[in-house]
Amino acid sequence: MTLSRRPCTVPPGLDATGAVLATQSGPTGFCYQQCLDSQRVILTRTPGFAAVGTASYEFTNVINPSTAGTYFVRVQTFATSDASGPASDYGGIAIAFLLNEVDISVTVPPYLIFLHRRDHPRAQLHQRHRRLY
Repeated sequence: MTLSRRPCTVPPGLDATGAVLATQSGPTGFCYQQCLDSQRVILTRTPGFAAVGTASYEFTNVINPSTAGTYFVRVQTFATSDASGPASDYGGIAIAFLLNEVDISVTVPPYLIFLHRRDHPRAQLHQRHRRLY
């Protein structure tokens, strides 16, 4: 599978031409390769072993889509540094973009908590009556 045979529909407003790889964790040593189009982000590194675990890559200077909705990101690995040729592995990510803040409101029903004190005079009276029954 190559990128040219499986085109993707770019979300309106998405622009990754100014993307910067700000942080990376897990398998590291990646560099961002500037692409000629606004829809691809290509990371390259010297081939090497990558342990199983969580990987995180943060990009800055990417303009998110201008319309809210669910979008899908294609993740592929290639034997070449420019993402040409057949993909050796691939996967996908689903992500939702919201244009406004997310407000969460909660209603907590009122609770009445009654405390019982043994040293209170009425509690002592109650204790005396309880013994009689």
